[in-house]
Amino acid sequence: MTLKEMLLTEEAEYPGDTFADSYRGDGFTAFYFDENKELWEGNHAIVYPDKIKNLRHVLEEVKEFYAARQKEPAIFHPLADEHYYYFEENRDVIESCGYELSLFDDYRFLALTGENTIKRSNSIEIRLLDGWDDRIGGDIILPSGEPWELESTKKLASKKNCLLFAGFKGEKAVVYSWLHKSLRFDCVGCGYILCAKNCRGRGYASELLSTMADYCRENELHNCFHYAGPSEDIVRRAGFEDIFTARAGRINAKLT
Repeated sequence: MTLKEMLLTEEAEYPGDTFADSYRGDGFTAFYFDENKELWEGNHAIVYPDKIKNLRHVLEEVKEFYAARQKEPAIFHPLADEHYYYFEENRDVIESCGYELSLFDDYRFLALTGENTIKRSNSIEIRLLDGWDDRIGGDIILPSGEPWELESTKKLASKKNCLLFAGFKGEKAVVYSWLHKSLRFDCVGCGYILCAKNCRGRGYASELLSTMADYCRENELHNCFHYAGPSEDIVRRAGFEDIFTARAGRINAKLT
């Protein structure tokens, strides 16, 4: 398995061994989070084109699975290169099953292969936590208006293969993120960085990610990866560099 295949497989199946539950059907996996229906990461399906004999049957089964949970069905586009046009090639079937196709700019994956150029001011104390800390919810998540992150992060914090980092100003939590060590491959994913709403623009996210990048190197956590997004500038300054792109998109069906 190449590095690209390894990272794409890990990214596609990521929710199921961290904070979401999952159901494996014939040709698909459905991730779900019954307590948190607003968390898109924990409530979507992925398909395995090579295993699908009847796409229409799979689409209907996915729709029924999420309908039973009062959730709008969503299926993410396969990430593998050989299935880059899978949804377009099957548009007629997809639309006849009541789904709408949306395609986005490709995911740009980055790996920690470069130099960390972030100069830390040590303006906050960064801690590797032993587990959940209520201040992450009370000081960061809820005031930031992202309540859907609360239960998933709590569940994530309970996993032995997840390392939860948080920055504190005095005894107040101001920023957090995590490293997710794969249970199957020699790789580690770098998570979403969330800074308290009233503390943004002070360099706290940079301090945190710089510490996490150094932690990976010092502890021989190989193939640490991230993807370009809202924190892209910080991610690049921490030493993450482009390695490949992958197809981005999904299909959604409205519940009736």
